Amino acid sequence: MRILAAWVALIVSLLVMATPAFAGEKVIETSIEAIYKNPKKFDGRLLRVRGAVDQCADFSCQLCMSETGALPGNAAQCLRPSFDKALGGTRLDAIYRFADVTVDGRYDYLCDRANYESQESKKDGAQLIEVCTDRATNFTITRVVAVHKRWPAIQGIFHWYLGGPVASAPMDWVHEIVKAYDAFERRDSDRIGEIPPGKTYVVLKQNSEDDKDPQAALCLCDGDDCTGKWPTHAGHLWLRSLADPYHCALVKQVKGEWRFPPAFE
Repeated sequence: MRILAAWVALIVSLLVMATPAFAGEKVIETSIEAIYKNPKKFDGRLLRVRGAVDQCADFSCQLCMSETGALPGNAAQCLRPSFDKALGGTRLDAIYRFADVTVDGRYDYLCDRANYESQESKKDGAQLIEVCTDRATNFTITRVVAVHKRWPAIQGIFHWYLGGPVASAPMDWVHEIVKAYDAFERRDSDRIGEIPPGKTYVVLKQNSEDDKDPQAALCLCDGDDCTGKWPTHAGHLWLRSLADPYHCALVKQVKGEWRFPPAFE
């Protein structure tokens, strides 16, 4: 965990240096609520805001207005920040997902949710049309100032990708999957190792036993007790938070055998 924390700190510091503001430009401290009260006023300006990041996957990230340290509801106003990129091979969406953050960024009124209509203008006699694509970002992150808090995935905001509920797998699945997992671990020394005696774990099924290719997840508790903290929906298995008290290996039944992928989240 110390290595992971150090790596996250390094990524944050690199992001700070990666996209500086224009020379002499001042950052305006404001709130997401204030931006939406007068969006044209903040168009193109460099702003500092605080908010909670939702499930944040690929081009579907939102930074939502909240009271300090509080988890906002699904009706909260949200910006769409540019966490959809990688830095040094590490996905930024995975680092800041389900986190309470303060960030600097540039707001784009044109690509706001209520302003998807095209904007037309002329230059040198040519007609220029600006359009925003579906889920276009409207807040380009230039700096992550601070990460104040993190929530586990089961408490995080899911605007998309929550998936269906997961349930405890039948006992015959459990025995077969644990056996397959231990065999897989012995073949690949880079993995986390066989399940130690006394280690708390659960096997969760993601779909019906009648499905052609059943899927499940073997989740191991990283602490002493994960009661009430296990994943409850499929989205919790593959959209992980750095605050999750467990880690899961996804497994699929292929031709009657449970198989783990070469790499898993």
